[in-house]
Amino acid sequence: MKAIEVIQAALKTRSMLQKDLAEAMGLTPQGLSKKLVNNTLSAQEFFDAVDLLDMTVRISDKDTGEAVRTSPFRPGVLPRVSMVVEGTRYDTANADALCHTDERDGLTMELYRDHRGGYFVVICANWEGGKPYISPCGEAFSSRLYEAYRDASDPPPEDLFDKALCASIL
Repeated sequence: MKAIEVIQAALKTRSMLQKDLAEAMGLTPQGLSKKLVNNTLSAQEFFDAVDLLDMTVRISDKDTGEAVRTSPFRPGVLPRVSMVVEGTRYDTANADALCHTDERDGLTMELYRDHRGGYFVVICANWEGGKPYISPCGEAFSSRLYEAYRDASDPPPEDLFDKALCASIL
């Protein structure tokens, strides 16, 4: 089975057009079509496409049933969001989720650090027709948000943020 067959079946299930998937992936419709037809879609692109289609691919150890991690990034609790803000693409699939709020008044926030070391927040509107959006933020705000919403399993702030900044906030 080729990636094109899996993607086409998922598109049909979701009643989604291939051109819409291409745009969500940051590709042109022709670019995605070429990758699918030539069977040159990378594993990361395949996982990204599946995620954008609100589906999952699970790779697990046959002996233990334990899931194998398919991304070097720490996943978040919110659905994947990819958006261009002021000319920069932010993508939760290419960033580490640091912490999140509980839902309040229909909104949930999740803090991310991207591969460039920048921070951004995803705000998810949890009502019918609500759409998530991304807001870039600085290290000082990110540090305060992290301190307010991290849980015991998260690394200490000093491991993520400038130590002098942490000392001034904590």
